[in-house]
Amino acid sequence: MANKAGRVALISAGLAAALCATSPLASAAPLAGGSGAGADTSPQRIGSTVRVPVGAHTTGTTAPSTELRLSVSLKPRDPAALTAFVDAVSTQGNPLYHHFLATGQFAEKFGPTRQTIAAVESALRQAGLKPGQVSENGLSIPITATAAQAAKAFDTGFRNVTLANGKHGYVATTAPALPADVASQVSAIVGLNKVSTYTSHIKVNHHNVAVGGTTRTAHAVTPHATGGPTLCSDIAQGLADNSWTDANNYYSPQSLASAYNMPHTATTGQGQTIAVFEMENVDTQSLAQYQACVGTSTPISYTKVDGGPTITPDNSKYGIESLLDIEDLIGLVPGASIRDYEAPEPQFATDTNMLDTYQRIVNDNAAQVISISWGQCETNLNPSDTSLLTAERNIFQQAAAQGQSVVAAAGDSGSSDCYSPATGNTDTRFAVDDPASQPYVTGVGGTHLHGLGSSLTETVWNDSNGAGGGGISGYWGAPAFQAGFSSSSKRSVPDVAALGSGLSGYPLVFTDLNSSDSTYQQEVAGIVGGTSGAAPTWAAAIAQINSTASCLGGRAGYLNPVLYQAAKTNYASAFRDITSGNNDIADSSGTYSAHTGYDSASGLGSPQESGLASMLCRQHDLLARDASGNLWQYQGTGQASSPYQPRTLVGPGWNAYNLLTLPVGHDSLGGGDMYARDASGVLWYYQGTGKAGTPFASRVRVGPGWGMYNSIVGVGSVGTGGGSLVARDASGVLWLYQATGNPASPLKVRVRVGSGWNTYNSLVGVGSIGSSSWSDLVARDASGVLWLYQGTGKWSAPFGPRIRISSGWNSYNSIVGARDITGDGVNDLVTRDTSGVLWLNPGTNNTSAPYGSPIRIGSGWNGYTLLAG
Repeated sequence: MANKAGRVALISAGLAAALCATSPLASAAPLAGGSGAGADTSPQRIGSTVRVPVGAHTTGTTAPSTELRLSVSLKPRDPAALTAFVDAVSTQGNPLYHHFLATGQFAEKFGPTRQTIAAVESALRQAGLKPGQVSENGLSIPITATAAQAAKAFDTGFRNVTLANGKHGYVATTAPALPADVASQVSAIVGLNKVSTYTSHIKVNHHNVAVGGTTRTAHAVTPHATGGPTLCSDIAQGLADNSWTDANNYYSPQSLASAYNMPHTATTGQGQTIAVFEMENVDTQSLAQYQACVGTSTPISYTKVDGGPTITPDNSKYGIESLLDIEDLIGLVPGASIRDYEAPEPQFATDTNMLDTYQRIVNDNAAQVISISWGQCETNLNPSDTSLLTAERNIFQQAAAQGQSVVAAAGDSGSSDCYSPATGNTDTRFAVDDPASQPYVTGVGGTHLHGLGSSLTETVWNDSNGAGGGGISGYWGAPAFQAGFSSSSKRSVPDVAALGSGLSGYPLVFTDLNSSDSTYQQEVAGIVGGTSGAAPTWAAAIAQINSTASCLGGRAGYLNPVLYQAAKTNYASAFRDITSGNNDIADSSGTYSAHTGYDSASGLGSPQESGLASMLCRQHDLLARDASGNLWQYQGTGQASSPYQPRTLVGPGWNAYNLLTLPVGHDSLGGGDMYARDASGVLWYYQGTGKAGTPFASRVRVGPGWGMYNSIVGVGSVGTGGGSLVARDASGVLWLYQATGNPASPLKVRVRVGSGWNTYNSLVGVGSIGSSSWSDLVARDASGVLWLYQGTGKWSAPFGPRIRISSGWNSYNSIVGARDITGDGVNDLVTRDTSGVLWLNPGTNNTSAPYGSPIRIGSGWNGYTLLAG
């Protein structure tokens, strides 16, 4: 649905003023690099001189002819306005909540002004450089120059460096300079230093097991009609023959989904796109093998950035990270699409390549979720010059403004992120990983899993192969969302955690292309770990949540504020709190140990998706029709004490209908579809727009004959996706109309549910109650007793046996399944009594007593002839 465009018209007056004041055509002081009468052309350094990383040494002057690929990173035109906008669209209850920018809007609203860009370009040309085309978001200007040209233009020099891992690079001898009038508009000049060490966060803990004989074994593709991806028999048998058991030595897709209370069907994640950041090629034929094995056909596309990687994958040193990321996503969100963005390999990549790839993913804005399994020690990333970190932050802030969720692996070296003895780095000081430490990124730590169900245990990952990254940032200040969770004055990492240990890791299926292996050219199964697996697992969880009916297929957006708010509201429903273990691997101090609540070893914990889902979605609202036929929208606030904002008029003429029903509820911005029946019995379909002022598109005629039913109720997901209806005829037979997902013809042919439903005078769809993800139904009988019918997920028999809730419900003349209106992740009821008082019946998520004591919302609601939510 159309909930992705920026709703600029709804921006509050103060924020709108800030945006208008920085219009692309707004006048400004001269910034022409010395061309204006008041221009300050004195040189001004940008950032600081870079220190040589620990374990590295200089090896002489850089050759003047060395080619440098640079990026002049510009500041947003009004950083404070951008920060305010991101806070607004990411704060539940704010009028701008989830009013994200559409693709291409960032440059117009927050990018540097045209005058600023022209001024910087002019200064670069005057310095003897040839600026390339500015990026789509306006935040970077590319330049290709020799070391000699760059040294002259930026008043610096260059020295060669050999890093501890043997990689050769160079550093600028001083921070670069530009005329002061334009230097103030520049965040960083990226590419003057080549000392960064990017690494994937994967750990291969077991040897590979040959399972398929000759190379490229062909599996018969057997799609799973209802169930989610499962390992094919020969792979499962090969693992078993090596004494590797599911939910012990590894977690298959279905077991991992079970561990984290994720849905697991053939279409899970449908409508979502996940971008993966990679620094290598991937063996596409091995991915095809895996899809054939698990019975999926997940679409995967590939985009090379700055030329991309050049080395052929061997599924060992090269390509194994990408296999983990993509196979994990295929197993958990087979209905989604995956976009693989490929930067040059780490040994060749520069900071410019890294930023260009992040920027391409964000500017494309094709993915609702971005997963990053690569990074480097924060203190190694130009340790004395934080301008690069700031340029990186600007890109992730743009992602937040567009509603893209970014998750990143927190590293595999525990609390000493720089520590990597295998590559010669023995720095054991406390450090965290970038980009996981970025404030607009959700850092994902690692855990060790064992068992399922009541026997499941989860602890901080820490073994001989590594430990989940975490600790305190050396640069970023404490963000507001961590107030009350961390006492540090700096950003704490990780934010969340998931399976990272290779001793209970992720099973991969691929062809061994490493000629030194005994299984060369054979199909193999291997088990790997690392926070490289934890990050895409969280990416899958967010994509699953986005795709649910309660989220209306939208975007959760910038995750950190809502994740920490969810922990404040209902911690146990949203997360599994990890309370055992630590992530110290270089000493035994246990500084970052797990404990109750947030900690820097496991963050808030691992996902409990069934509870987390509704906490990340927009709050539901209430529609009310008055006696004149005006339809009003009461937007949800997410606050139990005052759940609705003042009403806004949807429009007149709604008294033409004798019934309105909302299959998946209505959200606080106007999202969610509606069915309406007119007096002649014709049913009409109104598709939701996601716009608060105009929440419905033009109506579509479903068909005549619906006057035969005395009750039509939207029930959401009953096994075939959201948007289904149940209808009761005059004889008491209940019929199910499953949703098609096609607005032009939204309902399938009816299916008989059962008879005897005329004993009830009210039927209400209430969403899911308890641990099930299927939609439930409540029914009130003539004596005022309310009954719960839990959803089964089976369209042929969508409801289980009834459960008595309580009596006394005949005091209400309207019962509305308002979904979650309090933001606690539990579905609520709204009721109106005969005196016109509206009540909130808060959900408990307990099927035996699903609603708590009513809370009075307000009086005067008897002026409405119909309520719907």
